[in-house]
Amino acid sequence: MTSADTPRYPWAAFLKTMAAREHSLRTPPVPLGAAEEEIVRHEERLGQRLPPSYREFLAVANGWKGISLFPLLHLCQLGWTRDVDPELCESWAPGGPRPTVPDAQYFVYGPEQDCIHTRDEYIPDTLRIGRYVEGQTLMLNPHVVTPDGEWEAWDFSIDHPGAVRYRSFWEFMRHSFGVANFGDAGTHPS
Repeated sequence: MTSADTPRYPWAAFLKTMAAREHSLRTPPVPLGAAEEEIVRHEERLGQRLPPSYREFLAVANGWKGISLFPLLHLCQLGWTRDVDPELCESWAPGGPRPTVPDAQYFVYGPEQDCIHTRDEYIPDTLRIGRYVEGQTLMLNPHVVTPDGEWEAWDFSIDHPGAVRYRSFWEFMRHSFGVANFGDAGTHPS
């Protein structure tokens, strides 16, 4: 295994901890991870390499049915929003394109973020990785990529007037489970 292939995110420990936390709620077991060949095959189908934290997640758990989070899709169910939910794309582009949100407003993460500052023009190109449940889904945005290759993660919900955005899938998962500091002992990038 090369240094490029060395896992940076402690997904096995994370999911084991989250599953134990939810065990009393009868959470289904964590599904088996996808083989590298399967991940590569679906990356070829999608025409793009997946971001590192999500790719590593799939190798540990190909999907997720936790109770605290809407279900995450299996590799074979992933698709670009324009293909799997064209109605969503159309509903966010009524009457043609709107002005883009300035960088100073868009690239704000955490509590200071205003989810109204969503770049609607990115929606068709997002990768839908969450099942649509009760007006909420999860998407990855390949238009915003960190130097480490992470894609921005979007919590897209009717509960807020846009997308709550995270720098990566890893950041989204830690925030969603209320363990923002999980794995901070140098096992992954922050």
